[in-house]
Amino acid sequence: MCWSARGSLATYLFALILGFSALLYKNMPIPLFIFMMVFTHMQLVEYFLWKNMNNSQLNEFWSKMGAFLLFIEPLAAIYMIPYMKLKIILAFIYLIGVLIYVITHKTNYRTKIAPNGHLQWMFIPDNIVWIIIWMSFFFGSFLIIKRYDMFLAGLLILLISIYNYRNYNAWTTMWCWLAIASWITVYI
Repeated sequence: MCWSARGSLATYLFALILGFSALLYKNMPIPLFIFMMVFTHMQLVEYFLWKNMNNSQLNEFWSKMGAFLLFIEPLAAIYMIPYMKLKIILAFIYLIGVLIYVITHKTNYRTKIAPNGHLQWMFIPDNIVWIIIWMSFFFGSFLIIKRYDMFLAGLLILLISIYNYRNYNAWTTMWCWLAIASWITVYI
């Protein structure tokens, strides 16, 4: 999460430029592009969350858009898998898990500013088990497509995120930097 509306918007625009340049000039695989674009669009959602922090209706709307992006991120990761049958099985399992979560939990679609000054998504599950299950679809997809670099980077980010989330109840600016860094790695 970025530290301000301006930071979120600047990150989003810079990531878009890097992303479309990678698609056009680096022969980037479309499934990887889609996955990274879904991830990048959270910065646009956060821009609108920052701008509408005090408008309850718009805060709820943009929080729901953020939750939707988080919902489709694992599906975008699964889409990178080249084996159609496995893709369908994993997507089905993921959707069943989401359905179970939605049926058994009441979600607060709000975002506020956390004590550390960053956005705090109130729609993130309190139970770390759900977050780990959600992340496992990323990590599993990375392993299946043999992107060990993405797997290791994701694991490191997850550990740092859990530490920060447990201490501040917010994911911090690391996601803002990650939206840029992930695109830069395409050029390396």
